[in-house]
Amino acid sequence: MRSPNLFVAFLTAMALRSTVTTAAAIAVSRPVDLQVVQRTDDGLGCVAITGAVSDVPEEGNSIEVRIVDGTTAGQWLRPDVTFEGRAFATALTLPAGGWYRLDCRLIRDGSPLAETAVDRVGVG
Repeated sequence: MRSPNLFVAFLTAMALRSTVTTAAAIAVSRPVDLQVVQRTDDGLGCVAITGAVSDVPEEGNSIEVRIVDGTTAGQWLRPDVTFEGRAFATALTLPAGGWYRLDCRLIRDGSPLAETAVDRVGVG
């Protein structure tokens, strides 16, 4: 005769297995930490931002970015982003200076799902 405790353990394991979900993620591949982009004659530099999202459907995502200059965080911006599958690309124009922290977050249905940062990006 089988133990009822074994049966309960099996049912519990199956219930837990069905409720486990993976969390959405965002990763920035460019710029990298300590990267400095070239400024133009007008003192501005174009920072290319590329990366990928995971564990979300390919459609319906947006990316928000903000720059933190020292201890002052800028507003979240929603730049024009090109998606190819789960890979994304965009760019920001920044004044010469730094180090800046670049914060990026994945938005779906108006809510942030995941966030990451590149700690030191400069324009020089």
